[in-house]
Amino acid sequence: MTMKGSKAGAVPVRETLIASGALVLAAAALLSSRAIEPAVRSHDIGPAAWPTVLAACMGVLALVMLARAVSEAARRRQADAAGASAGADAVEEVAAGGPAKVLTALAAFVVYGAAWHLLDFRVCTPLLLAALAAIGGGRGWRPLVAYPIGLTALLWLLFGYLLEVPL
Repeated sequence: MTMKGSKAGAVPVRETLIASGALVLAAAALLSSRAIEPAVRSHDIGPAAWPTVLAACMGVLALVMLARAVSEAARRRQADAAGASAGADAVEEVAAGGPAKVLTALAAFVVYGAAWHLLDFRVCTPLLLAALAAIGGGRGWRPLVAYPIGLTALLWLLFGYLLEVPL
């Protein structure tokens, strides 16, 4: 998506800013994960492994986003040079309510993080998942009740029971 009024073939500003921000966050997460020290040296893979993998994946995906934004601009320049029709460079609009949904989802994650200290994982997580489903347009008992409870149970069984991670 390009910014309104931008020239066809210009690098999409919004995507470039989002990808750059994600890359900065990934670098910060990677540096932060390096500071995690194991309490006991009992495993080959320490507690920093999972945050490091997530930060690396986030960095790779941010680079992919950045490359796609630049390649889209190059494709548009080539299409303009080849004399593509005027409709090919139409400005894409942001979906109605998109930014509000993203901000609402971010707020739900902040509330989840705060509530986790007061309530149990098995209480907070289905509420978060139901809220995210509602924000995303989910209606009915499956997306708002069954999936959040089922996914929470699966996560608790995997991490809390099998891997004995304190949740």
